[in-house]
Amino acid sequence: MKLTPEILLSAINEYSHLPDKNKQLTKQQIAWFADPENVFLMIFIALTAPEELAGQIKESIHPWVETAIAELKKTLSQLPAQAKVQVEEVIDEILTQAQQHTAANQQWLSLVLTALKKNQFNIQTDTSNIIPINPAEQLTERPELKKIIAQTGINSAIEFIELFTENFTLIPADALPPLLSELAPYSWGIDTLLLLTQYHDPAVALASAQRLNHYAAKEWSQLSNQQLLNLCVRFNRHPAITPYFKSWKKHAMRYGKAHEAVQINELYLTHIDGNDCASLMLSITSNGKESHFSALLDGKSGIR
Repeated sequence: MKLTPEILLSAINEYSHLPDKNKQLTKQQIAWFADPENVFLMIFIALTAPEELAGQIKESIHPWVETAIAELKKTLSQLPAQAKVQVEEVIDEILTQAQQHTAANQQWLSLVLTALKKNQFNIQTDTSNIIPINPAEQLTERPELKKIIAQTGINSAIEFIELFTENFTLIPADALPPLLSELAPYSWGIDTLLLLTQYHDPAVALASAQRLNHYAAKEWSQLSNQQLLNLCVRFNRHPAITPYFKSWKKHAMRYGKAHEAVQINELYLTHIDGNDCASLMLSITSNGKESHFSALLDGKSGIR
């Protein structure tokens, strides 16, 4: 179904007046966004909505934008790679036009860009003048990041990457080195930087590799498991990172700690779904401690 601005705006407005407990998009509304044209319309409306309308639906626009872009990602995952490139070019054109629009809603522009980057769309539009929707992206003083880490109770690489994905998608490239340098005091800092070398945004990946290269050789003793490095070498998606791996492997082999073999107690794996993904759950014993592990096996990009 091809949407019109009237149909889409009416649906969003109706959604905005629902009680909070009933605020969720219907299956039919979600299905709208299987058509890229409808996603383009959603993005355009979000970027150019009149101020009066923006005030009426300001709290309701978020799930619509995020759902539309997430559904677009699902659609494109089933099409040739060139289709994604073409869609990204259209979105870039929409974003460029919106930035030139005198009445463009800056907060919603930030929302759209954040959702696009979270869903791994390669956006070429200059975002350096965009005001981030999340105050965390405006960090300029080092103690602020430490405060956020302490407040959120982060104590692992995965938890920090989740924080990064949710809050720092629009951070300028020149702000990445000082931000990433703040990971040095944490025992999970090397794990984090190593995983970020495989981040979909090349600027983040390269900045992480360069920062990781500043670590002293003996600090590689903090690497939780050498297999993490081996996986990054095996599935590396950024050629610019490749030259760094040789010295990292040397440091990890020299200073890395030997780990006991992990014992698998129970394994559960679903069948491959329509997006070439399968769910994996493990009950394991590692270093004498029993724990549980869950992941998504993506046929296109490995473990997530």
